[in-house]
Amino acid sequence: MVTVKETVESVVKNFDPEQARGWDRVFQITITGEGGGAWNLVVKNQKCTLNKGEHKNPDIKVTTDANTWLMILSGKLSAPTAYMEGKLKADGLMDDLVRLVSIFPGLLSMP
Repeated sequence: MVTVKETVESVVKNFDPEQARGWDRVFQITITGEGGGAWNLVVKNQKCTLNKGEHKNPDIKVTTDANTWLMILSGKLSAPTAYMEGKLKADGLMDDLVRLVSIFPGLLSMP
């Protein structure tokens, strides 16, 4: 079974630097429950760095439980549905949230 940590690391592996041109942001991911944790992705100068822990001032914050995160990344649950059901919380500019999908292809449907 794939772990939350492995899926977060996969997000970074799917980073598309061309799509991130001119986009410098900090993306905070907080996963609650068993196997969860906190990570932040710093996108700057078309590079992405994964750090464990909470960032002091992220531009985008996504919070969910481990089961919901794994279901979203496996394609079993859509992020919009999880958001509408209150299982996923997302804070940040809507344009940034939408752009995450192009910068991290497969973010919402990773194997």
